[in-house]
Amino acid sequence: MPKVKDQFRRCPLPRSFPNHDSFAKAHSKAMADLVDHVVENLDNLEAISPELERVGRVHAQIMRGELSSKLWNTVAETFIDCTLEWGDKRCRSETVRKAWALIIAFMVERIKTGHLEQRKHMLTMRTTIAALERTELKNAAAAVAAAATAAASK
Repeated sequence: MPKVKDQFRRCPLPRSFPNHDSFAKAHSKAMADLVDHVVENLDNLEAISPELERVGRVHAQIMRGELSSKLWNTVAETFIDCTLEWGDKRCRSETVRKAWALIIAFMVERIKTGHLEQRKHMLTMRTTIAALERTELKNAAAAVAAAATAAASK
């Protein structure tokens, strides 16, 4: 969990939050709401997939593609550990533990998919922009050279 907390503390603080603690509280609430939404849609998980992938894309954008996709594995492990800590441990069956692990694995895999797709898109955009800038520089250099040649021939 410290790895996740450290990464969370390094993320840019949205303007609507006065400090990281208030942001962490709101983020935790949003995560709990997302888990509730997934549980409510267990009969139709494909209906929730686009929302989970959107969450991953947003995280890639917020962190400018710098959030490691490996962190999602840590998030999944942390979630699963938390689900094992909830409630009365004596009443928890192996089936319930497996069900929670599957739900969390599904959620995190969909989020991770959106995150990776967005990172790939961002890398493509950066590469395209860099290529355009190089072309523009070459064209500008050629124009300067042509102007210098024309001026020298007068």
